[in-house]
Amino acid sequence: MTDDPSRKTLSIRKRGGRPPDPDQAPRRRAGARARQVALRELDTLKQRAATARQMPSPAAGMLNADSKVPRIDRRKRPAPHLEPFPAFASCPQGLEDVLAAELRTLGFADARPARAGCRFHTDWPGMQRANLHSRLATRILAQVSQGPAAREDDIYDLAYHTPWERWFG
Repeated sequence: MTDDPSRKTLSIRKRGGRPPDPDQAPRRRAGARARQVALRELDTLKQRAATARQMPSPAAGMLNADSKVPRIDRRKRPAPHLEPFPAFASCPQGLEDVLAAELRTLGFADARPARAGCRFHTDWPGMQRANLHSRLATRILAQVSQGPAAREDDIYDLAYHTPWERWFG
């Protein structure tokens, strides 16, 4: 066996192998991603400039120290994670009674067996507790809406009129 220097090998040459000159301006990037980054930097610069202009002097803060004005004025609504709602824990058929007993021991007193699962009422921390500690339930589902559905349009109307803002912001 001899090594033949005439064998072809794959080699990749570096492009632009010269070091950047300190006198030259940095390379300017182009494209959609570069535009997004530039716009984001511009927005942060504008926000910093606006807050710098609006900053009161330290002496002015001492004069108005007694006023307790809320920073954000929002309408008050109940916390959705503390509001009770109907839930369903699914399980294999035949284990509904055992699942209901398990949910009752977890603190869900109104757990009642249903077809392929159990129905109960709870709040959001209770959903998390049931999901974490139940060994028989395959899923813990929150019921967001209920209504009759004879046609496909009925399902669409029910989904359209469901108050999704209660669940998603």
